[in-house]
Amino acid sequence: MKGGSKVARPTQPVRPTATRAASRGERSPSSEWHERRNEAGMLSRHTSAREARTLLERDHARVEELLKRAACSVREDCREDAEARWNELEEALLAHLDVEEMFVIPHLARVNAKEAQSILDEHTRIRCELGDIGIAFELHTVRADAVDAFCARLREHAAHEEALMYPLVETELEHAPLQSLLRRLRRGRGILGGMRDAIVTLSGGDR
Repeated sequence: MKGGSKVARPTQPVRPTATRAASRGERSPSSEWHERRNEAGMLSRHTSAREARTLLERDHARVEELLKRAACSVREDCREDAEARWNELEEALLAHLDVEEMFVIPHLARVNAKEAQSILDEHTRIRCELGDIGIAFELHTVRADAVDAFCARLREHAAHEEALMYPLVETELEHAPLQSLLRRLRRGRGILGGMRDAIVTLSGGDR
């Protein structure tokens, strides 16, 4: 080249670093990415928590419906039908209690140990009464009013849990235990969800 002159090379655009961006009051691409990722994670957790709470509440409704059907069968003296419905109820209710005690009540205990123990005591009474009525079914001495009374106590217990404990599913459970709870509840659809066609309103019936 003449005169030893050099050709100027085009300069590459300088990518903003976190330091440069901060000095100009801007967000760096990396900080924006992390922010979007955190927002997505929060949305995903909220959706999972809402689903878990909904499934727990649906379990309560299905258990109550099974109890009503069992009581109806007892009144109509349909022993085989009543025992079959009671067996379904027993399996579903015990599975539900186990899920609560494994995944939800421990978190309630961190916030309110007294109320957590109160719910555990209620669970103990429910299991005892469930066993007593089950024996009455086997001996063919079960009475519809006993099943109705049990249903009323379960309804009161469910209202207690839904008001006090289930909100913690949305506010207190971390990602790992929340996902474990969801997997267990979804798997439980095989127990409770599989009964969907068998559970009908008392006015309609399936006879």
